Amino acid sequence: MAQTTWATLPQPPKWQGWRYVRKFEEWTHKYRITGLPATYWEYFNNDNKPVRSENRPSDAEFKKDAKEWEYGQQLKFVRAIPAYDYQKEDTIVLQLDKNALIDSLFVYANDPERGDPTKYDIKITRTGQKKETRYALVSAPPKELTKEIQTIVDENPVNVSVLIDGGDPFVVVEDSSDNPF
Repeated sequence: MAQTTWATLPQPPKWQGWRYVRKFEEWTHKYRITGLPATYWEYFNNDNKPVRSENRPSDAEFKKDAKEWEYGQQLKFVRAIPAYDYQKEDTIVLQLDKNALIDSLFVYANDPERGDPTKYDIKITRTGQKKETRYALVSAPPKELTKEIQTIVDENPVNVSVLIDGGDPFVVVEDSSDNPF
């Protein structure tokens, strides 16, 4: 099986259109991606719990189980990315479901002058409200993380692969492969 890289990750489906976003103030946040993303489909059920699946749920399953929001039901193709958040000064799961952000990240990841997103910082900006909400992603030039930030990343790993099964990405699971029992 071929090794997964940023260049080989699946692209989001192009049918996704506008999705309602709750009203937030305008902001810009700075992040450093620290690993490869997990990809999945996500919606919230009637109990307001996230339902995640590697495959797109059938329309019947989705409509039966999905919570009804002000602007309809929400099915999203998500990339959950381990990252360092400069504002929080901690590791996080950066969930990207906006095609404009994902497309921008792929442009940078495939650009020979940028490449691997773990080698440079990104800034995500949100402007506007409701249907006029816009998101933008820009990258900084590649640079090493400071020793302090690298220590935080090393001491607080994020395992996004457990999200699909409802696991906690911040819980470190000890490797028990040496255990004979």
